[in-house]
Amino acid sequence: MWQCVVLFSAVFLSQYVDAGFQISRLKPMYKEDNITISELSSALGAAFPPCCSDMISSIACRRLQQHNPSKFLDRCAYDADFSLIQCCNTCGLESAADRYELIFQAGHKSNQCFDRHGSEFCKRFLKKEDVWGKSQWSCDGSTAHLAFRICRKTCNFCRGDIYRTPLEALANGEGVVALESTVITHGLPYPHNLSTARSLEEKVRSSGSQPATIALFDGKIHVGLDEEKLEKLASCKNAVKVSTRDIAKTIIKKDVGGTTVASTMKIAHAAGISVFATGGIGGVHRGADQTFDVSADLQELSKTPVCVVCSGVKSILDIPKTVEYLETHSVNCVVFGNDNVFPSFFTRHSSSRAQFNTDKLEEVVELMKTSKSLGLSYGTVLACPIPEQFAADGDMIQRAIDTAVREALEQNIASQEVTPFILLRVNQLTKGASMATNIALLENNASIAGRLAAKLSDRRPITISNPSTSSSSPKKPNVVSIGATIVDFEAITSENVQDDFTKKMETRRCL
Repeated sequence: MWQCVVLFSAVFLSQYVDAGFQISRLKPMYKEDNITISELSSALGAAFPPCCSDMISSIACRRLQQHNPSKFLDRCAYDADFSLIQCCNTCGLESAADRYELIFQAGHKSNQCFDRHGSEFCKRFLKKEDVWGKSQWSCDGSTAHLAFRICRKTCNFCRGDIYRTPLEALANGEGVVALESTVITHGLPYPHNLSTARSLEEKVRSSGSQPATIALFDGKIHVGLDEEKLEKLASCKNAVKVSTRDIAKTIIKKDVGGTTVASTMKIAHAAGISVFATGGIGGVHRGADQTFDVSADLQELSKTPVCVVCSGVKSILDIPKTVEYLETHSVNCVVFGNDNVFPSFFTRHSSSRAQFNTDKLEEVVELMKTSKSLGLSYGTVLACPIPEQFAADGDMIQRAIDTAVREALEQNIASQEVTPFILLRVNQLTKGASMATNIALLENNASIAGRLAAKLSDRRPITISNPSTSSSSPKKPNVVSIGATIVDFEAITSENVQDDFTKKMETRRCL
């Protein structure tokens, strides 16, 4: 059997990964010369003309223009800051108010900045001491969308941390958490997939680390997605599922690709990221003794030193055989909690046990760092049971899973198509309950992964002392020879020493 291996060398990364993992967010255009509206429109693109990108409603824009029309138009044409903030009325989109309000509410709930400006723009805005910076307009109530620009400061919309790329965070010694993207492309329907992707990133940030959602676009690997790419990924109807073997093919064909657990681990490790959050890992499929259907996730875990924070194995799989496979391939398997019972994705318990359990993330950090110092290149599974409040529906969901698995067998659905089919069917059978539970466990895992990555970045590497060099006895001085001398070394041993496999010696002398 041929096995495809993708080598992630520095050359590979420099050629295929989006330049330095830079998030391709619009950079602020501060020039010494005046900048025109046409230049701004060209830079922002037709879909986001400069005067409408700030999401202020047309009513607010008319009021701003009426205050001082000539100065307003003049600054729209020649002041980059002002034009990006206040000149939306010149677009003439009278029907935009409702749409902007909906977008604002989405931003308000997620506490993120949707203005598409760079971090420098936001830093300058936050430092301003004029009426806009000092205004205490409320971010709540019916006029919230009108006050979007003014209340960003008090509502913490324009936050510098959401603009830092994974590479910048790693360089600063911060924790970074990789996030897979098949949950966006194949796991959840639109728009739930987009809102969940945003929520997972925010959970990681609120836990003290930086998120790095991984996906493939235009023949490149992207480690960290901006809002535009996240939207593109979530709305793409022909995205492909990318496991490790599919990375090269997806790059060549320039497809939009959502990464699985296996490929996300591979790319995260190449990028220097040690923690990865997902819902559940793949495993040994039911009936694998006949089909040999074993997920590539398990192979990647056996050779890639990344900690995968998950809710165990997807419950559509053969959990005991999967846990046995992990043990056989030396994968660290830890349950995060007080009971050493391996979780079953939607339910907190299964019939299997893990290597050990702990409720202290510091122990997981010690495990990872000690494994690294010993040169053990195996992955770690940190299995986190679903929160108690969402476990009540577990039995109902499990019955739906059994039904969906039976239907998949009857319809001869196999390989990569099995999981998407079963998840969709289970969601239908449970009338949406499984989706809500799935999102809840994803968010819980993202929070735990964020905390783990933050603790991992705080700890110094563990070093193993060599006993032969750690003695406290003083060293003897080196021999200094002046002139000429001959030094004899004689070693006598009581053990038999085989010389050329024929002659036994009791004494060996070296001159």
